[in-house]
Amino acid sequence: MLKDEKILLVSAQVGGRTETYELQQFIDDRFTFNTINIENDPKTITTQRIIKIKGNVLEYELNMSTYQNERFENHLSAKLDKTFD
Repeated sequence: MLKDEKILLVSAQVGGRTETYELQQFIDDRFTFNTINIENDPKTITTQRIIKIKGNVLEYELNMSTYQNERFENHLSAKLDKTFD
């Protein structure tokens, strides 16, 4: 049982930017985290991180909107595949 009934993810970056995310949804090995706080970045409105883990593959997406581009859209995606020798 969770103490506060929520799961948080924190991203601390070089330069002082920090983001705190709350798990909004977990469906079919896909975790969706939405920001609840952004510090030291006056340009960003909101961000979302999606992590999907299936077998030996981890997929990652960063979606965001900024004051320069208010349209909420994909900013970064990656796919990591762990292979064994």
